[in-house]
Order: sequence, then structure tokens, then C-alpha cells
Amino acid sequence: MKRAEDILFERFGKRLPYAVPENYFDNFAAQWSNVGQVAVARLVPISRIVRTWLYAAAMFAGVFFMGHFAYNIYNNNKQNNLAENYELYMYSQVADTDIIEYCLTK
Repeated sequence: MKRAEDILFERFGKRLPYAVPENYFDNFAAQWSNVGQVAVARLVPISRIVRTWLYAAAMFAGVFFMGHFAYNIYNNNKQNNLAENYELYMYSQVADTDIIEYCLTK
């Protein structure tokens, strides 16, 4: 059984699979100095940056107020349920006849 290296050697021989373009290293320094000239910094207007931050602040404020509103509704319902449960508990501890007498005397 042949090894993978032997099969590759038979197929490709000693030639290299990669080639360098002609005069690549001669022109390398000139090409490298031109790279800095091609890339130009693009300035972003301040209004665009401010607008982005304003959008983010508005979204944060909206989420905060909606959460606060939902929490207040939840808390009010919880307190109302506690008050109703307390009244039901108190009525369960008093006899029906006492409640009827109290209502009739008022």
C-alpha cells in the first residue's frame, strides 16, 4: 500500500503548485507605498452620530417607562387581591348570624 506522500509525489513530482507573478518583488515596495494613498478616511457627520444616540436613548426610555407602567399595574392588582383575600378571610372567621345582626342593626 502506498503512502499519501508517495501518491502526491507521483502525481505532481517536484514542481511547486504555487507561482509568484513576474516582477512581484521588484514592484512590491512601490505597491506598498500606494496602499496608504488609496485608503482615504471617510468622515461621518456629527448629526448622524447624535441621531443614533438619540434613537438609542429614546428606545431605552420607552422600555423603562413601559416596564414601570407594567410593574405598577402588577403591584396594584396584587394589593387589590390581598385586600379581597383579607376581607374574605375576616368574613370566614365571623359567624353568619353575627353578620346578619350587624347588617340589620345598621
